[in-house]
Amino acid sequence: MKKGFTLIELLVVVLIIGILSAVALPQYTKSVEKARLAEALTNVKAFTTAVDLILLENGGYPSTEIGLQDMTIELSGGTYDADGNLETKNFSYEGGSCYSGGCGMEVYRKTNDYALSAEWNNLGNNQWDLVCYTQSTDLGEYICKSLQSQGWRVANSDL
Repeated sequence: MKKGFTLIELLVVVLIIGILSAVALPQYTKSVEKARLAEALTNVKAFTTAVDLILLENGGYPSTEIGLQDMTIELSGGTYDADGNLETKNFSYEGGSCYSGGCGMEVYRKTNDYALSAEWNNLGNNQWDLVCYTQSTDLGEYICKSLQSQGWRVANSDL
């Protein structure tokens, strides 16, 4: 008597693996993206802390523009381009400056699913305006929704 698996048994196993993969893959993708997002959030936090220190030291906005490279912060994971913007594997950090009218930074996800904006200006509310822009992709909406509990606003935008 030969021992082994029948064709039906093999098909059932392949079917079960396929179903499990279909359920697990989207969750895996979201988890990986949240891990990538940690880089951006760390850099935004470093930027906002540096700006808070600049505002405290100067008693307000600086008289001349101060860029990312001029601040006493070190953003992680990338290199600066000729315009002073930071480029990493997953994100582009633009703006990142502080001047007489306000301070701000834009962070763009290179897949265009979402973007982050951190801005401090003369609105009189003395707090950071943190906005997550989504291009109405499922992943972008998921990421932006997950940031709401941390004080981020969600807005739809064409990136």
